[in-house]
Amino acid sequence: MTAPQGQGPFLCVGAALWDVIARAGHAVGRGDDLPGTISRRPGGVALNVAVGLVSSGCDAQLCSVIGADPEGDTLLEHLRALGVDCSPMVRTDDTETDRYVAIEDATGDLVAAVASVQALEARMADVVTAAMSLLPDARSLFLDANLQAGALEQIADRAHALGVEVIANPVSPTRAGALRGLLTLKPTLITNLAEANAISGGTAHDALSAARALVELGAGSALVTHGGEPSALATPEAWHTAAPSAVLAGVSVTGAGDAFIAEFLASASRYSNPQAALEQAMEAAMRAMQSGIGA
Repeated sequence: MTAPQGQGPFLCVGAALWDVIARAGHAVGRGDDLPGTISRRPGGVALNVAVGLVSSGCDAQLCSVIGADPEGDTLLEHLRALGVDCSPMVRTDDTETDRYVAIEDATGDLVAAVASVQALEARMADVVTAAMSLLPDARSLFLDANLQAGALEQIADRAHALGVEVIANPVSPTRAGALRGLLTLKPTLITNLAEANAISGGTAHDALSAARALVELGAGSALVTHGGEPSALATPEAWHTAAPSAVLAGVSVTGAGDAFIAEFLASASRYSNPQAALEQAMEAAMRAMQSGIGA
């Protein structure tokens, strides 16, 4: 990962929505109707990363779409109270605020999820326009692949032309292909193992092999996580790995990856020590799960 350009805010562009997390009390099978708990919290990768950056002492702007409905009002109030700059947000009367619904089993592992990003998709052009206007003053650009491939490439191309580092996350293996068009820009890619393999078309079984494969394809640097196994950061010149300090059982992992991303970006922006940034990011993910951010 290269040093962020300038001293402005991180510009986070992508999804801002409500996470609805259904946690079953038992193992989940197809067609099951089980007791459990249902909770709601702010979510979306771009939103979570912006919140994490602010909590780590960085300035962050969030560019996304929120419905002009009561749920959208509540979400905006929450973000502003946390210190996230929401001035780039687009409000829409046409659709409700977006939602992500996840079903987890009793161990906290994700069984299935559905993301409804209709508001973001409907106003994608407005998001592109807002993001492009903010890039000249941005420190770094973070993109999540809830944006359509064309929007990702348009914003990233402009950032690259301005010398602003491009950082991207695929959100899920099914959306990973949208990031292939960014590889000519030498972006920093932050993925999990399944997402990395979906981008590269490979079958790596560990994070370091997957990260190296992304760099060979053109990524300027690649940071790959692998659950409770070691994570890896690779560049054309070097590589680093870090393992979690403990393996937590029975906790939700939803949102922990976003906490990992935010802490890594915040640490890397302050220090020229990739190994330390990677280790701090691992600890941030652990804290997120332990504190209930991912529960």
